[in-house]
Amino acid sequence: MRKELWDNWHIIEKIGEGPNGEVYKASKMLNNQTFFCAIKYLSLPKKDEDVDTLLKKGIIKNKNEINNYYLKILQVLKNNILSLKNIPGNNYVLKYYDFYQEPKASGIGYDVYIRMELASESVGDINRKKITAKEVAQIGIDVCNGFDHLKRCGIVYKNIKPTNIFIGGDGHYKLGDFGIPHNLNYYDDMNNYVSPEAYNNKNLVSSSDTYSLGLIMYQLLNKNRLPFVNLFVKNKAAVEARMEGLEIPNLKRRNQELMQIIIKACSKDAANRYKETYLMRDALQKLLDSGSLNNENDLSGNNQQNLGKTISIYDNQNIVPLNLPINKNSATQTKQQELKGIKGFIHRKIVEPFEEKKNSIFGGDFINEKIVDPFNNFKEKITDKQFYIDNRKTIILVIVAIIIVVFLKGCVFSNKKCKSGYINKLGVCVKGWYTCEKGYTLNSDNKCSKTLKSIEANVKYKCDEGYTLQDKTCLKSDTKDAKQAYQCAGLGTLKGDKCVQEQSTKAATNYTCPQGYILYENKCSTVSNQTASSSYYCPSGYNLSGNRCSKTERTSPSSGAGNYSCNSDETLSGDKCYVNCISSNYGYGYGYDWWGSGTKSCYCPVGYQQSGSQCYRNASYTSGNSYCPKGSLVNGSCEYTTTIPASVKYSCPSGYQVYGNQCIKTSSIKPSQQYYCAGGMELRGDQCVATITADAINGFECDKGYALAGTTCVLNDKKDAKEEYSCSKIYTLNGDRCEKYKIQSPKKHYGTKK
Repeated sequence: MRKELWDNWHIIEKIGEGPNGEVYKASKMLNNQTFFCAIKYLSLPKKDEDVDTLLKKGIIKNKNEINNYYLKILQVLKNNILSLKNIPGNNYVLKYYDFYQEPKASGIGYDVYIRMELASESVGDINRKKITAKEVAQIGIDVCNGFDHLKRCGIVYKNIKPTNIFIGGDGHYKLGDFGIPHNLNYYDDMNNYVSPEAYNNKNLVSSSDTYSLGLIMYQLLNKNRLPFVNLFVKNKAAVEARMEGLEIPNLKRRNQELMQIIIKACSKDAANRYKETYLMRDALQKLLDSGSLNNENDLSGNNQQNLGKTISIYDNQNIVPLNLPINKNSATQTKQQELKGIKGFIHRKIVEPFEEKKNSIFGGDFINEKIVDPFNNFKEKITDKQFYIDNRKTIILVIVAIIIVVFLKGCVFSNKKCKSGYINKLGVCVKGWYTCEKGYTLNSDNKCSKTLKSIEANVKYKCDEGYTLQDKTCLKSDTKDAKQAYQCAGLGTLKGDKCVQEQSTKAATNYTCPQGYILYENKCSTVSNQTASSSYYCPSGYNLSGNRCSKTERTSPSSGAGNYSCNSDETLSGDKCYVNCISSNYGYGYGYDWWGSGTKSCYCPVGYQQSGSQCYRNASYTSGNSYCPKGSLVNGSCEYTTTIPASVKYSCPSGYQVYGNQCIKTSSIKPSQQYYCAGGMELRGDQCVATITADAINGFECDKGYALAGTTCVLNDKKDAKEEYSCSKIYTLNGDRCEKYKIQSPKKHYGTKK
């Protein structure tokens, strides 16, 4: 584990550990304020034995596939984290900030570092503490909100379990630790919570997440037990029972509205579950708002008040502890209660079974004379309150003696083992089978058992000989003299007595183009052009004539005594019609001479006289009442013509583009590419490599696994301490749990099952 990965973030302490890595708390100072985060370190693989497990399970065929296997896992993990980094902030999903990876020093697998939001603990950490039904409902609501947010961002969770639900600093339960993708072809802890469709490698549906969430809520309500799990049924068998369609049992002592929500979420048929997580959230929120969960007792079984020293006697019908308080201030009442409880216990546990079988043992007369008659006399005596008070010790000894006699009878006649399908009947193996009362499970020893209470077992840690226990770790040190050898002190690779280090940079690139092409932006381009085709067009109402547009208009003549008129291209002034003088170079004007070579001259058309820069003639005079202010009188109307230049449109052949009055076509090809390096550097592909050589240091080295300390090699062997679990006398050890359970004999059935 590296101590520093990101600037200014420093590891404070280790706060958790999982199957593939560890979680650390880190901090940094910014503007005199301290910020905190969590850094998760994943080792792929965590142990060398993990590779052997993969080979044994058939997940990889040989060790050559190891790196490819972990590379695929790394890529999926990386994609998950990058997706989480980019999603909008939400109160129900842990925030992820950074991701870093590097190959392991051994060359097999990778070390992965993830920086994320700091959470206090997971639901997996609190599920053995006191937790109420109200809190369980709130966990369900917050997790559903987290599912909905991820779904809107296009992310499917698929890995929910108690250890992946965290308590954030804001008090919300949050989804986190998307972790390492699991292979469902082999069994692991995640399989305890998967839906039937996920377990059978079928397509996941929206309700797959609600199924897993329902199981977690059930576990919290059931004293940290999943459905069907007890002393004799382990997790894997319980999962297989659910996958076969066995409906999870209703917890009758819990809030039934809450139980119905959980049972619906955990239906084997996806069509019968909540189709979307928000539907389950709304149902839980409605129940929480109703207030029906406010008075629900603590669900851990740890809320019983301690009323002083008690004697627990178990009723055979209900399996409920009858706690009989011993109170000196109410001795008479207490002893009456004790007497009643003892009498009932004796009758159910000893007398009734004994009377059923007395005639089958040695003969009835022997039993009646030697055991039954004296016992009946004793039984009548203990009904007397004062006799019980005065002879309490004697009564207890007699009860113990009777129990021993019955036990010895069982040893004599019931120790004989029978093959499958047969049971022992007074020492003879006959065809038959055993059954248990409702609530009991038949174990491998043909006993009916029911778990009453489960607590964490006491743990002690031990080390092998030669190791020293430190916390939960076993340490052993070994030393030997270091060997003399050349060293490079991290500066390059040792080659003989030299340290060789290579440094590389990206090579410079030189581009060239064929003749006729020009290099432009890493492309070779050439341009061809030709004159564009032109066409003229006029606005609406005009007629095209050459490159000009003309339009003739008519108006009614004006009335008057008489008037002067001019042509349409002339201007009337008084009784004269004027036009502009025409300029000419090297021209001969009508009625004009020109002087000197290259002098511009002005000339007027025939019939016009010059007046400055204008030419004029006498205007036409029309007598009468009608005249034309503009144009000429034609057939009773004033007619005049307007001309304008025509518009031009250019067009080009296919593949060309119009540019002014030219057609342009550009073609490009890829240039030739050559790499080159500065002096003294060697070109390798597209990299320039410089080799630096220095004399090695004549120092010391150690064998693999040893660390150099001066001239001594030190080996610190570290491994996990062995866990040894133990329980008090009234409990039975089951894995890491101490369980108190009730054992009774099963019912025997003889013959053949119908």
